Amino acid sequence: MSAQLDPASVGAAIASAKIHLSKEIEAMQKALQSKVHYFNRLIEEAHLPLVAHNNSPVYFLATGIPETGYTLTQALLKEGFYVNMGLFPAVPSKNTGLRITLSKHNQKEEIYALVQALKSLYPKVMKATGNSFVQLRAAFQQDFYGLKEISSTVSEDVNCQRVESIQDIAPEEWNTHMKGKGILDWNGLKFTEEAFKESTTAHEAWQFFYFRMVDAENELIVLAAFSLSRWKDDVLAPESLSKQIEEHRKKDPFWRSSPVLSLGSLFSDGLPFYCNTKHSAYKKAMRMLFQQLDTLARKHKVAQIVWRDFPFNNSWEAYFLKQGYIPIAMPEVALVEKMTWKNRNGFLQTLSSRSRKHFKKDILPYQDLVNVQVEEKVTAVRLGAFYELFTAVHQRNKGLNTFRYPIAVFKKMNSSPQWEFIVISTNNRAEEILLGVMFCYKSEQEIYVPSLIGINYTHNQTYATYRQLLFESLQQAKRLGFKKVDWGISANFEKRKLGAQLYPQKAYIKAENNFLMDELETQVG
Repeated sequence: MSAQLDPASVGAAIASAKIHLSKEIEAMQKALQSKVHYFNRLIEEAHLPLVAHNNSPVYFLATGIPETGYTLTQALLKEGFYVNMGLFPAVPSKNTGLRITLSKHNQKEEIYALVQALKSLYPKVMKATGNSFVQLRAAFQQDFYGLKEISSTVSEDVNCQRVESIQDIAPEEWNTHMKGKGILDWNGLKFTEEAFKESTTAHEAWQFFYFRMVDAENELIVLAAFSLSRWKDDVLAPESLSKQIEEHRKKDPFWRSSPVLSLGSLFSDGLPFYCNTKHSAYKKAMRMLFQQLDTLARKHKVAQIVWRDFPFNNSWEAYFLKQGYIPIAMPEVALVEKMTWKNRNGFLQTLSSRSRKHFKKDILPYQDLVNVQVEEKVTAVRLGAFYELFTAVHQRNKGLNTFRYPIAVFKKMNSSPQWEFIVISTNNRAEEILLGVMFCYKSEQEIYVPSLIGINYTHNQTYATYRQLLFESLQQAKRLGFKKVDWGISANFEKRKLGAQLYPQKAYIKAENNFLMDELETQVG
């Protein structure tokens, strides 16, 4: 390493060099090999899942998820055996294991006792942590000889119900537990399903999975919504990297993209997840859910399982780490939660003095230059113009790099009572110029969601279109009686100046390739 050696390490290195230069090394190597052969024989007889069989004194015993490795390590320590773990980033998080090292000083009696302890503890720990050899074989992509499957710890008091449409879940139950989550209410998910399921193009056709975990009395323990769709591998990469990668996609649109199983979907932010942590069986229910996700991931050959949009500081982090998930920062979400004002002057009083100056300088002077309309259903030609403006924004914004939503989604908006369009154009009717549009979802649960935006960049600075659309979405939310506005992610500097609070978010990812960003940077560098 780059650090200087301490005196003890230098002394050990000198002593080792002297041994290697003497005839003593041959006797030592022979003694060690004898113990290595002995350990190999015992391990084989015990049918323990070594990742590789060889004559090295260093062994890697597969455990799969970190929780199994942690628990087994602690159990061995109580029996008097100290072993290390092989963890991320040294190995992929799903390939955690125990690193066992033999030395000349270990006696055969000790080696025998270690193997007996492993033989006894390993199946118990696998069962206690909800792990299975099916998961283990899939994670390491090898068949460990002689392993007998362990029955699951998830008992009959937990039942997993998996459906592929929100219409198979009662709206009252869903909305009760997903209150205040915008497009993630029952109607919003029904819309998302219908908009994306019907596409014939592979990257536009999404699948949806809803999990309802209940006890023997049908009391709800866990409720969650997942989607399976194709993500660009750089979806969460720095914008500068995504712009470089997009140059490659001009020749191959699907270059470096993969199927991903994600909590929620790429159509909206938010956390469609409920867990009753006061229920005695919630950990069993969560383990069953993790197993269900792993099974789906194997079936559909997904590159990642993603649990996204958790608050940056949350109580689930340690749990996800034990299950082999790696935390990653997500873009901040912008929410306006002060909607008690009655008019524009009242709104200005909710802002800081600096933000009031911003409003009077950068928004107010432009309001008389434009015409603002709220439209619920438009002609096909006008909808096509809206889509062109959305496409212009999508091509520019690589902060969250996704595939462009198909026109079918916007056609569905045009026929849905939950959606409306805030449209800004020049106030010269003789030569009206479409300046911008905001696509807004009206949740039944007191939250207004200006979800997507389209901008005519030729005139954006002349009319301050983006800033005006933000303010007009606030005014429309107020007119409709909403208590909160969810502006989602990106351009948060402008949103904050209009009173939005920014909330950091985090995702937890289990990936086939934990070094994806490094690999992407290498390929485009």
